[in-house]
Amino acid sequence: MNNQWDRPGATSHHDVQAMIEVAVLIREMSCAVSVKSSDQFHEGNEGCVEFCVGGPEHGSNVRTAGHLARNLPGVAIRPFSETPDSLAIAVDGESFPWARGIQEHVLVAKFLPPAASKPVILVCGQSALSNHAAVAFLRNSHRRLTRVLESTDRFCVVLRVESIPTYGFHGTVLARDVTDAAFAHEPGVRVAPHA
Repeated sequence: MNNQWDRPGATSHHDVQAMIEVAVLIREMSCAVSVKSSDQFHEGNEGCVEFCVGGPEHGSNVRTAGHLARNLPGVAIRPFSETPDSLAIAVDGESFPWARGIQEHVLVAKFLPPAASKPVILVCGQSALSNHAAVAFLRNSHRRLTRVLESTDRFCVVLRVESIPTYGFHGTVLARDVTDAAFAHEPGVRVAPHA
């Protein structure tokens, strides 16, 4: 579980809602749920599927920062600033901007870390609302998503949360499958699609 970026030890309402959605999803599969703070989780996922929710900005989720650096080298998260690319998700030469409370993006990836036997499912949104949106999307639209992905074993997609003032976290759509570029060795590297 991540920290609210400006209040270490606290978690925002939408991130709590996202974790509740994760817990419901896990319980629907008859699995046990364990919640750990991202800043106190310094080990492998020990044979358990790990849901890592929250962005790396200002140490909000240090685990996300580590996963991005180690496993998704083709992805860059721009730092919070007063510039138009604040918190943008950059991958494959494309930038997915943050228009707070209007239209936001969230990176969702599934991968197997080195020496792990179970995958990590990473949800890295531009806000707590986009984290909540992504987990709700996964829970409600996973069958539709599996039809468009080349593989469900390893993937990376960017979701767009549209019309937030009207639909809140419910207006979530697939923006782009960025799997090949996200797992490439350098940010922004274009990788030819699978043959």
